[in-house]
Amino acid sequence: MRFTVNVFALAILVFLGTLAANASAQERAHGVLKDSDGKAVGTVGLRETKQGVLVSLQISALPAGLHAVHIHGTGKCEAPAFTSAGGHFNPLNMKHGLKSSDGPHAGDLPDLYVNKDGTGPL
Repeated sequence: MRFTVNVFALAILVFLGTLAANASAQERAHGVLKDSDGKAVGTVGLRETKQGVLVSLQISALPAGLHAVHIHGTGKCEAPAFTSAGGHFNPLNMKHGLKSSDGPHAGDLPDLYVNKDGTGPL
């Protein structure tokens, strides 16, 4: 479901920009997730930890069901098609999907389940 994939790339861009601008012990970034019409559909929080980057999503206006979430390799995310985000972050040239026996892309994250009311945390 390209919508959540591409919206998420924008949040990563915000986080990387924050990391570049700041040099504290624990970095944090927050962003508003928007659809191709510019409507806010949720928020994302990213926090640097010793184990990696912790990603938190709060969704408020998406269609019910499973949505894919990925980190993309390009620091751009332009509406309406969001193709400027490029492919998934995959520096080790692995296969797509967390359940791949050959190992997943580094940018593959668990699917996001959105409730019937359009909300969902990750």
